[in-house]
Amino acid sequence: MPRKIGENSAEAATKAVETEEELKDSSTVLEGAADAVGDAVEASAEAVSGLPAAIRDGASDARRAAAEVLPAIGAMAQKGVYNGFYFGTYGVVFGTLVVSRFVPGNNTVGQGIRDGAVAARQAFETHEHAAHSKPADGL
Repeated sequence: MPRKIGENSAEAATKAVETEEELKDSSTVLEGAADAVGDAVEASAEAVSGLPAAIRDGASDARRAAAEVLPAIGAMAQKGVYNGFYFGTYGVVFGTLVVSRFVPGNNTVGQGIRDGAVAARQAFETHEHAAHSKPADGL
């Protein structure tokens, strides 16, 4: 049975209203999404704009911390070198003194130690004197 023109028009008008409401709902959703994206872009731009300052501040803090730590490391290294030489020398000299107590000085062993020490000292002083009086090469 054929429909009447008025029924088709009313039906079409109803569908048009429904479609218009759906479009309004869709545009509201799209506007909300656009606002959310815009807010995210603004937040990202603010974060990125602060990045160079944060890098500068971090580098400045790192330099300041290094300036505070390096002297302490140098002092520890100096103390380690000092202690190494102190205890090394102490061990050699103390050991030599202990051994010398057990070796009598009035026999062949004692005379050999004494003469060897004198010869070593003279050789060292001769070598040291020659090194200081010799002109530097290339000057």
